[in-house]
Amino acid sequence: MRYIHFLLLIVSFIWGTSFVATEIALRECSVVTLLILRLGTATVIFTICLLLRMNWKKNVNQKDIFSFFLIGTLGVSLYQFLQITANQLSNASITSFFISMHPILLTLFGFLFHKEKITKFKILGIAFGFVGTIFIATNGKFNFSSNINYLLAFLCLFANSAMWASYSSLSKKMAQRYMPFDLTALTTVIGFLFLLPLIPVINESNILLEIKEFSFSTYLAIGYLSFFCTIFAYVLWLYCLKKMEISNAGYYLYLEPVFTISVAPLFLSNQLTRFLIIGGIMIFTGLICIHVKSKK
Repeated sequence: MRYIHFLLLIVSFIWGTSFVATEIALRECSVVTLLILRLGTATVIFTICLLLRMNWKKNVNQKDIFSFFLIGTLGVSLYQFLQITANQLSNASITSFFISMHPILLTLFGFLFHKEKITKFKILGIAFGFVGTIFIATNGKFNFSSNINYLLAFLCLFANSAMWASYSSLSKKMAQRYMPFDLTALTTVIGFLFLLPLIPVINESNILLEIKEFSFSTYLAIGYLSFFCTIFAYVLWLYCLKKMEISNAGYYLYLEPVFTISVAPLFLSNQLTRFLIIGGIMIFTGLICIHVKSKK
């Protein structure tokens, strides 16, 4: 099972760097256009894969169709829309901090719906991780801007965290009956189809005109978000949920801001600080607490 921890590190790195890629793309791209291109590209790839191997149909139970719809809307289309909107309202570092609410809600959902125990070690680990992310996101100042955009970003990301916990909880149950790739593919396609009728309502820009003005870096950012963040990382996440408690897997999401702020200086104006080291040490300390307890 040790390889699961390595896979979760990969997932955390990919999703942590996704905030940087999103910020790069949003320089020349509207929120809705980015969402359409990211999910649209992933949907085309997933659809081709599903058509090439039609045996997945044999395993689909009609009773699960509503669950597929919930997972696709909560964890794909609406989730991505709120996260990209929050990224536009604030910045990559602040957005990655608010994602630190994910492990807390995942632990709660694991306790409520999967009968996972909330131990002292888990609470201690979560506390270390949460404080560590505060160090990283606030640069040790422990205060946030009073700008209305940050408040709106917080509201988006709080709802975002609730959706992610719901998505992961439902997916964990479904992953026992379906292959992670098939489950991810079907829910991504459903999530994108759900989004399509809403595009004329929520999109005020001309997508084709926007695309013509994209620079090479924007294309690269969108490609990274589509292939690695939406396809590869989602499949890995569901695979790991199938093998591990949802609360333990969720803790690795605390590493996202560490990877975000470590990579951001290479592409954005963010700078590395000593508080990244302090926060990172606290997050890894919390990870050790949870890991030691799970071994026992």
